[in-house]
Amino acid sequence: MNRARKIIAFLTVALVLAFGAWWYLAPAVQPNLASGQTAYTNELYQFSFAAPEGYAVREGDGVVFVEDKKGDGIQILITPIDEDITVMTVERINADIPDMRITDTEPVEIGDARTGLAFKSDNEAFDGASREVWFVYGGYLYQISTYERLDPVLKQLFSTWEFI
Repeated sequence: MNRARKIIAFLTVALVLAFGAWWYLAPAVQPNLASGQTAYTNELYQFSFAAPEGYAVREGDGVVFVEDKKGDGIQILITPIDEDITVMTVERINADIPDMRITDTEPVEIGDARTGLAFKSDNEAFDGASREVWFVYGGYLYQISTYERLDPVLKQLFSTWEFI
């Protein structure tokens, strides 16, 4: 009987270790991918999205770039913020950047309890005609910017965005 207990204990420990290894090594949640898209997961900020076909993702210090071969693309700037902004507004953005011209605003739902702001602006980094989405999540301000002409690419990317 003593030997049977040892075998059961050994098998139980082996099963627990195997499950733990599987749990630890299992891939992170990935967005649903359409043909040609590639999954991107940011472990530090805990989000993922599907990069559009023909676009590659690279990271900098607090910046994620989603670019095609010509360098056109989307910039995601992530900075810490000490405010818990549940609804991003034009007034809140203009409090920090009073000279920014913001037009064509649209609310963007971020999860169940947050609302970001999608808008067009005069961002010089994007030839003075940009499309942007700004929101606060998990103590960070996300500023997603691209050329206005790449709005369909931004919408495609953002439609697959998930916090993990």
